[in-house]
Amino acid sequence: LEKVSKDENKETWINRKISAYTVIGYLLHRYKNPITPKAVILMEQCDDYDKGGGTGKGIFAKALAEIVNVVYKVGKSFDPGATFAFQDVTPHTAIININDTGKSFKIEDYNSLITDAIHTEKKNKDSITLTYDESPKILIDMNYSITEMAASAQRRIIRLEFSDYFSLSYTPEKEFGHALFKDWDDIEFNRFDNFMAQCAFLYLKNGVIEVDLSESGKVKSIKQRCGLEFFDWFKDWSESEISKKPVKISELYSGFLEFTSVGKDYSAQSFGRSLAFACKVCKYQMNEQRSNDPGRPRMTWIDTGAMSEDVTRGEFLQGLELPF
Repeated sequence: LEKVSKDENKETWINRKISAYTVIGYLLHRYKNPITPKAVILMEQCDDYDKGGGTGKGIFAKALAEIVNVVYKVGKSFDPGATFAFQDVTPHTAIININDTGKSFKIEDYNSLITDAIHTEKKNKDSITLTYDESPKILIDMNYSITEMAASAQRRIIRLEFSDYFSLSYTPEKEFGHALFKDWDDIEFNRFDNFMAQCAFLYLKNGVIEVDLSESGKVKSIKQRCGLEFFDWFKDWSESEISKKPVKISELYSGFLEFTSVGKDYSAQSFGRSLAFACKVCKYQMNEQRSNDPGRPRMTWIDTGAMSEDVTRGEFLQGLELPF
């Protein structure tokens, strides 16, 4: 967790590590708050989604499976609406791990799985309904970023971002000199059990501590949703003084077309949606008003930093020293 939480900013590093502790505690404990149902999504800090994978998300799920019952689903082929989708889920299942989802993944497709009861049905057997309180928690891992979501969907997820310290070429086995879990003796497993119990304690004491996406995570999200050409333009524009002054949306769009080679295939409507999305991801306050010119065209400008305060409880726990 020390390695996969790594960030150049020390405070961010500490906050992400503490967040990971409380997320583990949340997933280990069977209590589910009916007011704020949540799924955990493991994402990657790497800003190039074609280079994702091997960062340690699978080991994270394996650690949980050493303590509680985990059922695995292959994300690219899993259909939560299929008749026998949950035939292997029982009242003893604590977590459903949906791993390796594709680019077309939409969290909205999993709303009922996160918020409602689960109906399990096996061939030639009666179906069983697990109430919301009895049903497993949901853990999703992906090499991509979730891009556009309704506000209701955003409230239903907890993001946990993995750094690129580990990769397909540099594995935890190379780092530590042994295979985690497989090569452990009783002493090492005892240390592990104590650590996982401490994570549950931190969750019960403080709840889940969530942190904002890293800068590279934000870049990845904008590139995936809006395209590389838009990201290059947005970065250039948002870092300039021009972005702080009211300008016509139509003029921004014309400037975007001149800056890039995408042509009119990137419509004005798509540009407007991308601009709003990128500002939201970067926590820029996007302002709009109508001008006094004939036709009253829309004007826009951004306040950078106006929404940048990252509210976490990391500072409260910075002095935490685990006793092992």
